[in-house]
Amino acid sequence: MSQLLESYIISHDIQNKLFISNPERRLRALLNDLFNKDIEENDRKNKIVFHTLRHTFASHLAINGTPIFTIQKLMNHKRY
Repeated sequence: MSQLLESYIISHDIQNKLFISNPERRLRALLNDLFNKDIEENDRKNKIVFHTLRHTFASHLAINGTPIFTIQKLMNHKRY
């Protein structure tokens, strides 16, 4: 992932900012494209979306014994 971000930063004039919002496109769509740029168009099995990373993050926390309310807070979920 760090190589993807480094490549993105080098190829875009972003003046030391990590994520730049484009008023014409949502940031989530830009990140999805960045993560999937080298995956074949019809290879749905290996495509990821930004939400996949959120799910993986939460899953790893749970697997490693993080209390559910801590995960909820880290994921910015408000409901109990």
